[in-house]
Amino acid sequence: MVQESKAHEAEDKKRRELIDAKNTADSLVYQTEKALRDLGDKVPSVERGEIESKINDLKSAALGDDISSIKQASEKVEQAFHALSQQLYAQGQPQPEAPGGPSTPPPSDGDVIDGEVRE
Repeated sequence: MVQESKAHEAEDKKRRELIDAKNTADSLVYQTEKALRDLGDKVPSVERGEIESKINDLKSAALGDDISSIKQASEKVEQAFHALSQQLYAQGQPQPEAPGGPSTPPPSDGDVIDGEVRE
């Protein structure tokens, strides 16, 4: 049995990589589609179409057994969605404060309460 397992070790490793790549692809498709649904009209239609096209390419690649095409399609979906996320994040954020954060006055001495510790 040990010899048999060693003989099929490379085959098992490739099969494991394929399964992992397909699971990653399925997870990425689900997360990206959910994010697009949640964002709704905030995503421009042109960018939504590009991302959906890449999602469909990834779904097609995941049906096959070519690990490299699955990984490439996954990377394309990730890159497209990250670019969109950065763009939406930049549009929705207020202007950053000056370095050091907002200036708040230090507490006055009247706000400090001393306490005693008894043992």
